[in-house]
Amino acid sequence: MLLAAAAALSAPAFAAGSKSSAAHYAGVAFVGLPPMSTNAGQMSLRTGMRSMSTTPVSMSADLEAMVQEKIKSNKAMMFCKTQCPFCVKAKKAMDDLGITVEVMNLDNMEEGPAIQDIMLKMTGGRSVPRVFINGQFIGGGDDTVAKAASGELIKLYNA
Repeated sequence: MLLAAAAALSAPAFAAGSKSSAAHYAGVAFVGLPPMSTNAGQMSLRTGMRSMSTTPVSMSADLEAMVQEKIKSNKAMMFCKTQCPFCVKAKKAMDDLGITVEVMNLDNMEEGPAIQDIMLKMTGGRSVPRVFINGQFIGGGDDTVAKAASGELIKLYNA
């Protein structure tokens, strides 16, 4: 109903640059929505990034050091979220091979988004899971499962 009402309104009332509270997407006016804009702090969902965190630089450096230490001190380290099906798949693949993996559930942490930003900087993506074996980033859920099936994962772990 709202769409029909918005579409029925005259186009000049919602022209670009208008102070009206309507947004245009594919030629349809959506009343009450701000205009779509590009934001330097946002990237595509392909990289798993919705928005950058606002963690202060000093805290970010401490957090990055903690992340680096976790990766360095654990033979297998996975940054994940509790309800992520790709995280569950990766964990199961490692469990099936008898690999003990340290898991950091980012959705249970206030610093989760900032850690995902660190993952973006370190690995080129902030989606989960982010799996490290012997300090080396090996990929996400599908990569981990594929490496487990090929025998590469256990070789990397035992190296």
